[in-house]
Amino acid sequence: MAMDPVSTSEVIAGSGKAQAPRLVPLLAARRFLPIFLAQSLGALNVALLIGALAAGFVSSPDARLALAFGAFLAPFLLFADIAGQVADKYEKAGLTKMLKALEVPVMGIAGLGLALQSEMLLLCSLGLFALLLAFVTPLRHAILPHLLEEEELAGGNALLAAGIFIALLAGASTGVVLVGVGGSAIWVSLVGVALAVIGYAASRRIPGAPASDPGL
Repeated sequence: MAMDPVSTSEVIAGSGKAQAPRLVPLLAARRFLPIFLAQSLGALNVALLIGALAAGFVSSPDARLALAFGAFLAPFLLFADIAGQVADKYEKAGLTKMLKALEVPVMGIAGLGLALQSEMLLLCSLGLFALLLAFVTPLRHAILPHLLEEEELAGGNALLAAGIFIALLAGASTGVVLVGVGGSAIWVSLVGVALAVIGYAASRRIPGAPASDPGL
């Protein structure tokens, strides 16, 4: 018996309709939502800081670009290999909680730098934040297989990537806006510390994820 032809576009559309509803309960699931919030709020915070720096807390445009870029890039270059080993060696949920807890004092340093308009403190806080991100990035990829089923990994990675991307855009825009209003240093500081605290609180609800290679 002959079968009606089905176009490729119809197959793709049908697949998309099947996949989309499954992402909503995954996003709300206790095993995924805490890591999603912790990662997205961390990205929002670092983008907020970069936006504030770029908007006027460094002496000149050339110095702003060079110093901020160097402070942010150096930790990734220096600690990328070590960060990957740490992500495999230790229990992942506990490590995530520790890194998120360290984010709170780092944002406190950034807030002090903003209040004093100290370029040194701001660049130090940016470098410290980049150091935390250098360890968080491989940890994010290492922990997901322990939290999600194999068929959920593609959707989970897509949700995390989308959340981080949106957070980066929103954070940079918010940093620029807050610097342009009165009392900007106070507002950037308060928002940054609040985001760090909320991110830490979310990380405390991440389910346990054992070390992949404790003997490393």
